[in-house]
Amino acid sequence: MRRQTLWLLSLTALLLATLIGGLAAADIASADRDHGGRGERGRGNDDHPRGRPAHIAWEQREVEIALAPGETKTIVVNFTASQDIAHATLDVRPGRATLDAAPGDLGAVRAGQSYSVTLTAHLPADERRPHRRAQLFVHDGQRTLAPPLRVDIRNTAAKERDEDEDDGEDGPAHLSWTPSLVLGSVTAGGTFSATASFVSDRALDDARVRVRTLFGLDLDVEPKELGDIAANQAVTLTLTARAPIAPTLPVLLGRVQIVADDAQVGPLLWVLLHVTPAPAADQTAPVVTASQSPEANVNGWNNADVQVTLAASDNEGGSGVAAIHYRVNEGAEVVVSGATAAITVSAEGATTIPLRAVDGAR
Repeated sequence: MRRQTLWLLSLTALLLATLIGGLAAADIASADRDHGGRGERGRGNDDHPRGRPAHIAWEQREVEIALAPGETKTIVVNFTASQDIAHATLDVRPGRATLDAAPGDLGAVRAGQSYSVTLTAHLPADERRPHRRAQLFVHDGQRTLAPPLRVDIRNTAAKERDEDEDDGEDGPAHLSWTPSLVLGSVTAGGTFSATASFVSDRALDDARVRVRTLFGLDLDVEPKELGDIAANQAVTLTLTARAPIAPTLPVLLGRVQIVADDAQVGPLLWVLLHVTPAPAADQTAPVVTASQSPEANVNGWNNADVQVTLAASDNEGGSGVAAIHYRVNEGAEVVVSGATAAITVSAEGATTIPLRAVDGAR
């Protein structure tokens, strides 16, 4: 038994490593496609138009807007495009909580012509951080065009950190997950739920959750929009998964990724579920019997009240008896939960009791 258990654990670990490795390779390929790749690969990507994308030239590559908490300020910036854009839109990252750009829809943009964009910056009244950073992109309907306009919203009421502290804060954030790997089992067609929490060693702006799954696993995570997260703040997520009725593999894999400031924050949280087959459907009807007390005399009748007991039994391994249905003569149907029912017959003459039983697979 121990050898078999060790073999199963080794097989699960090998499968998990293979799946995660394959997924990482797929991510690299996806990232290569998203950036257009090089040579023929970039030109052959159907998601992007052929030819080189337009280049955006901002009058200023970076702007700073100084605000006090609760204050709003508006400025105008200008850009030109190196070639015509049939339909251009603006995209502010991360989100639009502190920075908005108008008009959001620019329509057709002509090469070399200057276009004005109105930026409206706002700081919440309870803002403590010395800076809020955002980027403004021009989008051609299929691609995000480079370079973006970098916007630094400076909090005039916050104390500036020294240079060493700034450098530390600008480094990549690191997440610590509890548990580090979600393991569970689920019946085919059934559901699985669990919770997981993380803390970040850096403050995260505009954080949200991305979910990716394999082999038909339906994985949902709440909440999805996390907003701003302070350093070392614990955040708890609820994971709910539904396994397909006919999974292609006995192991299902999903991942949960945190994105902040439009950048991925690592590491990922992996969800590994073992799928057990759904039980076979119960297709055997229950067996019903009826008995009376006292028994009839030699003439086949009774001269006192008769107790009638109805009983039902399901097949071994079946779903069990849910209820007994009966009626007395032409009376209304009576439903009794469970596998037995008792009736007292006191009327003179012959009494007929039609009955049936329903099992748990109804």
